[in-house]
Amino acid sequence: MSRTFRGFEFRNANYRVAVPDFDQARKITHNLRGTLEKFIVRYPEFGRSLIPLSQLPEPAPESARRMHAASQLTGVGPMAAVAGTFAQMAVEMCRQEFESSGSTEPELAQDRTEEYIFENGGDIYAVLRAPFIVGLWVPDSSPFHGLALRILPEDSPAAVCSSSSLLGHSYSSGRCDLVTIFSGDASLADACATAVCNRIVSQEVMQESAAAAMQIPGITGVLALKDDKMAVAGKIPELIRHEDPELRAKITRHDLSSF
Repeated sequence: MSRTFRGFEFRNANYRVAVPDFDQARKITHNLRGTLEKFIVRYPEFGRSLIPLSQLPEPAPESARRMHAASQLTGVGPMAAVAGTFAQMAVEMCRQEFESSGSTEPELAQDRTEEYIFENGGDIYAVLRAPFIVGLWVPDSSPFHGLALRILPEDSPAAVCSSSSLLGHSYSSGRCDLVTIFSGDASLADACATAVCNRIVSQEVMQESAAAAMQIPGITGVLALKDDKMAVAGKIPELIRHEDPELRAKITRHDLSSF
């Protein structure tokens, strides 16, 4: 099946989506961000802490609740889960609104597009009807350059979230080219990617760091790349070689990104 991706920017973040209603997805994202920002104005520690908060301030929006829960399980600050949280919540809200407005006739409902892919700066949440190829971005010099994941519809809804010490503008205390986490929960996957990337400071700790992440309930797979080494734990999608001449143009990036 053919897919049409569209991108937009909002509040220092870049989004790329393939959904039935682009304007709806953008509006939902704006609302999610605005609600969280108002919460952070009242409770600034939520926005700046690099470790889990002992208690979530109340009242808190749903996004903050999910981020707080993911933070507690992974040991990182709640904002480490913001991109994945927005991706999943946007898809859930888009699906709910789209499907509630659909026809009640079964033969018409079957023809409606029911695929939702939402990427927020490399963190993805997807509901698929056909296989989906996700390229893994590493330096051109890496032996893993051109590596990609083939995600199947039966494995969705799926969260695929990544963190890197080399790319992007997010803080990382590690020294890892790329960590990609797989889960059904995008908040958890996003926070876990940051936590694992922070732990990997050398090739020697890659496998134990990946294995440790699998002890977190809800994590289904871990992939870590550093220099010429790969660490894998749990179940991950099929790895394939995929050369896409337009890959660089498809990457969502912010002006502060290092690539």
